[in-house]
Amino acid sequence: MDKDHILNEIRRTALANGGQALGRKRFLTETGIKESDWLGKIWPRWSEAVEEAGFSPLALQGKNDRTLAIAKVAELARKLGHFPTAPEMRMEKRRDSYFPHEKTITSSAGSKDELVAEVLAFCQSTPEFEDVQKILATMLPTRKNREDVETADAKTRDGYVYLLRAGKRYKIGYAVAPLSRAMVISNMTPDGADRLHEIRTDDPRGIEAYWHKRFADKRGNGEWFALTVADVAAFKRRKFM
Repeated sequence: MDKDHILNEIRRTALANGGQALGRKRFLTETGIKESDWLGKIWPRWSEAVEEAGFSPLALQGKNDRTLAIAKVAELARKLGHFPTAPEMRMEKRRDSYFPHEKTITSSAGSKDELVAEVLAFCQSTPEFEDVQKILATMLPTRKNREDVETADAKTRDGYVYLLRAGKRYKIGYAVAPLSRAMVISNMTPDGADRLHEIRTDDPRGIEAYWHKRFADKRGNGEWFALTVADVAAFKRRKFM
């Protein structure tokens, strides 16, 4: 596949899309140019192809302001080789006027771990940032350590089992403060997430396990499920368990 042809197709489809470069999947649908035609042969990442065509890789369709901010943090992490500190973000803002203000980035996250988790989730859902995943993955507690903390917490405090919807998928999880957790998860998905319902309980982990088992045949990745209207209605009937 000719490099100039691909670049011209990026420009043509971007102009037809209001000046925004298409994402990889839509670009394939519109042009028939497969990822295998360019990945590892011409460019290591789609973002670099978009940049060479003269467009910002952060202008990909469907990205909201929060996602753009998180993408900028991921780019800075790539450049530094580690998750940026607050002073490093402020320095980057002085160098790059498009970089978001440090307080804008941190204000929506409850803690540094939650911010790292949010950036990591973005990188996991965006193949162009696969290299940044490796930088960030070592910064968070292991799953076992998180479960140990959450188990101990669940034994000492009441909590909630919540139901979120993102597109056609539903997430069932538990937390002590479901609203703040839902806000984090909303930022971790390309289209955001809506909190549909929460069940108060004195056994958050056990009740979460109950619903996971009940809908086991509809489970996708992690805690995400393909639920029916009847399934959602059954969950929403419970106020306390």
